[in-house]
Amino acid sequence: MSPDDPMGRLFLGVALTHDARAAIAAHLGPMSPLPGRPAPPHNWHITLRFLGQTTTVQYERVLSGLDDLPLSLSLELGAFGTFPNPQRSNVLWLGLGAPSPELEAMAAAAEESAVAAGFSPEERPFHPHVTLSRLRPPHDLRALIDSVPHLRLRMAVDAMTVFRTRSESGGMRYEAIETLALG
Repeated sequence: MSPDDPMGRLFLGVALTHDARAAIAAHLGPMSPLPGRPAPPHNWHITLRFLGQTTTVQYERVLSGLDDLPLSLSLELGAFGTFPNPQRSNVLWLGLGAPSPELEAMAAAAEESAVAAGFSPEERPFHPHVTLSRLRPPHDLRALIDSVPHLRLRMAVDAMTVFRTRSESGGMRYEAIETLALG
C-alpha cells in the first residue's frame, strides 16, 4: 500500500454504546417518525473532528498526534436542538445535558492532530451532538423541540473511534475502522 493511497472520507468521533442507542431510540419513540431523513441508530455518534478524504500517510500522522487523550470520561446526553435554528431547521440533534471538559479536550486533541497532519483548521466551534435527522428543505421544529422532554442519559466513554463514511443504497453508513483507547 502506498502512503498516498486514499483511505476514504474519515472522521474522529465517539461511538455510542448499545445501551445508549437503545435508550435514545426508546425516548424518541413517541416522536416517530422523525421529520426529514432520520439517521439510523447504527450511525449515531458524536463527531470530534471531520477529516474528509484522507491518505494513508495523513491517517498515520493524525493517529501519531493523539497521544494525550483523557483517561476516560462520562457524558450526559439530554438536550434536543437544531441547526441552524428551530425556525429553519436543517438538522435535528441530541446534545449534551451538561458540559464535558474532558470531551472538549478530546476534540481539541483531535483538532490539533488533524492540523499537524496537514488538514485545514476547523472554522466552526466544536458543538458536541448526535445527529438524529437531516431536513431538506428546512422545517420549523419549534413545536417539536418545545414538546420533547430532555433525556437524562449518562454514558461512559473509554475510546475515540476513527470512522469511514461508506455510501450504500439508502444512504450513508459510518464504519468504525480503528478504536483508540483513552488514557
